Amino acid sequence: KQPFALFMLTLDTHPPEGHPTAACKDVRYEANPLPMLNAIKCADTLVTRFVREIENSDLAENLVIVIASDHLQMRGDATDILDARKNSRENLFLARGRSISPEVIERTATTLDIAPTVLKLLGFDVHSFALGRSLVDRSEKTLSEKYGRGDFYSQVTSWRMNYLRNLADE
Repeated sequence: KQPFALFMLTLDTHPPEGHPTAACKDVRYEANPLPMLNAIKCADTLVTRFVREIENSDLAENLVIVIASDHLQMRGDATDILDARKNSRENLFLARGRSISPEVIERTATTLDIAPTVLKLLGFDVHSFALGRSLVDRSEKTLSEKYGRGDFYSQVTSWRMNYLRNLADE
């Protein structure tokens, strides 16, 4: 009866071959024998079932579901297939809920922008949070939009190194 958050982490798709869950012994990615592709198909199947079950529950009225990747797929047995695709590879950030209007937002962003975006989707009047900027609030550029992705990453690395040096000096 109180607001809550549930965070889940899937490790099924971590290289080199993935780790398909026993519940997916019959789930196969087309006719491809690569274990990683089967692990990806398995994780996709289980997450889809879980999300649909929650969206059809009594909790759905005030629900926000966020599905996000924390990094791109690391090298493994499916790397050649992923690298051969013509599309650029991007991290996934997807938010669903009855109060969220469907739209695709294409902005230069980082995982730092997820926190203020989720807070905004939950109804908080948040435009920024630490180094992140809300992706649904277009009044302010993300820092990677403002400085460019490469320069922003360089700045963050520099700040991190200065911070660590200052800690060592204390």
